[in-house]
Amino acid sequence: MSQDNSLLEVYIYENTQLLEQLDGILLTADKSDRFTADQVASIFRILHTIKGSSAMMEFDRMAKLSHAMEDLFGYIRDNIDSAYNHREICDMVFAAEDFLTSEIETLQDGQMPTGEPGALLDRINACYNALKGGAMSNSHETPTPNIAFNDELQAALNMLDGNPAIKSGSRHYKAVIHFEKDCKMENIRAFGVLKSIENLYTRITTVPEDVLKDDGADEIVANGFTMFIESDTPSETLKEKIAGNILIEQLTFEPMEELTNTPLDRRASKETAPNAPKEAAPAPQQKHNYMSVRLDKLDKLLDLVGEIVITESTVTKNPDIVGLHLENFSKAARQLRKLTDELQDTVMSIRMIPISATFHKLERIVRDMCKKIDKEANLVIIGEDTEMDKNVIDNLSDPLMHIIRNSMDHGIEHPDIREQSGKNRAGAITIEARNTGGDVLITVSDDGKGLDREQLIAKGIERGLIKKPPPEITDKEAYALICTPGFSTNEQVTEFSGRGVGMDVVTKNIQKMGGSISVDSTMGEGMKVTLRIPLTLAIIDGMQVRVGDCVFIVPLLNIRESFKPAHGDVFTDPDGNELILIRENCYSVLRLYKLLGIESAVANFEDGILVLIDSDSESYCLLVDQLLGEQQTVIKPMPLYISRSADWLQGIAGCTILGNGDISLILDINNLLRG
Repeated sequence: MSQDNSLLEVYIYENTQLLEQLDGILLTADKSDRFTADQVASIFRILHTIKGSSAMMEFDRMAKLSHAMEDLFGYIRDNIDSAYNHREICDMVFAAEDFLTSEIETLQDGQMPTGEPGALLDRINACYNALKGGAMSNSHETPTPNIAFNDELQAALNMLDGNPAIKSGSRHYKAVIHFEKDCKMENIRAFGVLKSIENLYTRITTVPEDVLKDDGADEIVANGFTMFIESDTPSETLKEKIAGNILIEQLTFEPMEELTNTPLDRRASKETAPNAPKEAAPAPQQKHNYMSVRLDKLDKLLDLVGEIVITESTVTKNPDIVGLHLENFSKAARQLRKLTDELQDTVMSIRMIPISATFHKLERIVRDMCKKIDKEANLVIIGEDTEMDKNVIDNLSDPLMHIIRNSMDHGIEHPDIREQSGKNRAGAITIEARNTGGDVLITVSDDGKGLDREQLIAKGIERGLIKKPPPEITDKEAYALICTPGFSTNEQVTEFSGRGVGMDVVTKNIQKMGGSISVDSTMGEGMKVTLRIPLTLAIIDGMQVRVGDCVFIVPLLNIRESFKPAHGDVFTDPDGNELILIRENCYSVLRLYKLLGIESAVANFEDGILVLIDSDSESYCLLVDQLLGEQQTVIKPMPLYISRSADWLQGIAGCTILGNGDISLILDINNLLRG
C-alpha cells in the first residue's frame, strides 16, 4: 500500500472504534420511531470523521459513502422536526456500516478495499432527494472547521491574492492548528495534515519539529501545531486543503510578507525547526493517562511472564538445593515470588477488558434475524461490566453468535403462536455474565418453545448417536445431543440452520479455551445454555499430584478438600461403581491410574489420597498416590502430533514445565470423566 503503515494502523483502529460506536447508537435508535437530536449529532460526527480520514487515506469509495450519509444526517440535523422514514434510514445506515466494516476487514488482511457501494449510494441519494423535495446537488464540499481571520489579515490575504506580482511567485504563510479536545493521537493527526499538503509547498517547517516523537502529542495539545509554509499554491486552495483534515477545532491561517526570524528562514527545504515564535500559550496540560498498545505486544509480554514463572520455579526448586537449609536464599526466593506474583497480576489486569462490547454486538444479530425470519425478540443484557482476558473475549464472539442464532431460529416462536400460548408477542433472550472464582459463567436463555426431549432422542437413535434404551437416557444426555457434530432437528436447510453445523462448533471452541458447555431446557418454557470460561488462558494455581511415576496438575479452584480415607469408607453399588459418603453426601470415586492407564502401586484406598473435586456437572473424588504441593502453572498447549492421535487427551487441558525441568500434564477436570 502507498500509505504509511503507522497511519494505516491508526486509520483501522480509529474507524473500527467509530463503527462500534455507530452500531450502538443505531441499535438504541432503532427501538424508537425517531432519532433524537443527540443521536443525530453523534451519527453525523462519526460519519464526518470516517469521511475525512478515508479521504486522507485516499479510500475514495468509503469516503464517498460516508459523505453521502453525512449529507443525509446533516439535513436531518438541520430539520430535526421534519417527517422521514425512520426505519428505512436505520436500515440504510446499518447497510453502510456493514460495507465500511467489510472494507476495513479487507485492509486488515493486507489488501486494498474494492467494494462497490453504488446501489447503496443510489438508495441514500434517493432518500436525501425525497427529504429535500428536490434534486440533490452533485457537489460534496467538505465542511470547513472554525477558521479564525481578523479583518486586517483578511485584507492582507485579499491583497496577496489580487497582486499579480505576488501570484507569480512563492508566498509565505503561517498556519496554527488546534485539534478537538480529547481527540487523542494529535501527533499522528498533525502528520496527516502534512501528508495532505505535501505536494503544495516548496518549503515547510513545523513546531514541534518532529511530530512523531514520543511527547509530540502533548506539545501539540498544549501549544497547537504550527506550520511555516512557502508555497506558490493559491492561498484559498492551501487553506481549504488544510481545513479539510479531520478533527480540527480551530485553524488560524495568515499570510506573511517575509519569513525573517522564523524557523523557515533558517532551515533548508522540507526541514523542520525546533523552535518558533509562540503566542500566549495555555497552561501545560497533564500527560494522557491512556495509550493504545498492540495486542501482540501484550501477548509477548504475557509469554515472558510465563517464562519468568517457570524459571523462578526452576531456580527455587532446583534438585541441587533440595534438603539444604539456606536462610538467605529462602528469603530472596520469597521476595522473588512476591514480585513475580505482582508482575503476573499487573500483566493480567492490563489484558482484562469488559465483555460489554461483545454482548452488544449480539443485539445486531437479534435485530437482523427478526427482520429476516419474521419474528419479534429483545436481547436482555446482564453483567456487561464483567471483565475477561482480551484473547478469551475474542474467542467467545463466534460461539455466542451461534447460540443466539440457535435461540432465534429454533427457540423463539412466531409472534402469533406466542400470543396463542399466552406469551408476549416479542420473545426475550437473556445473556448474563458473572464471575465465579477463577471462571466466568455466561448463560444464554430464551423463553421460547424449549427442546423436545423425545424428538432429540429419536433423531439421535436415527443417526446412531444413542446406543442404550430411550428410558435410560437422562435429560442432560438428551439435551447434549444438540452439541454433537452433524446434529440438526431442522428438516429444511435455511440461511441460519439445518446443516448440522453450529452448536458442535460452539462446543469445540469453548473446550479449546479450557471451558465447558451445558444445556438445559423445559418444554414450552425455553432453553438455557451455560458456558463456564476461564478468566485467562495463561497461568493458573495448581496442585501437583503423583500417580505412579507421573506427576499431574489439578487446578486449585476445582479442589474442595483432600483426605486419607479409612478402610471400608469406599463401597460399591449394584452397578459396580465405587462411592464414598462424606457428610451425608454420596460421591463417585475415580481411580486416576485406571482412567489414564498408568501403573500404580496404590491399589487400596487407605494407601492413597482422595481429592474431592468440583466440576461443572458434578462433584467426585479422585484417587491419587500423593500430594506434592502447590505449583504456579503456565499452561502450554499439547503438541499437535500428540493431540491428534491420542483419544485419552480429552481429559487433559494442556501441559506445563515443572521446577526440575520435567513436563507435567494438567488435568481437565470438567472433561476427565469423558477422557
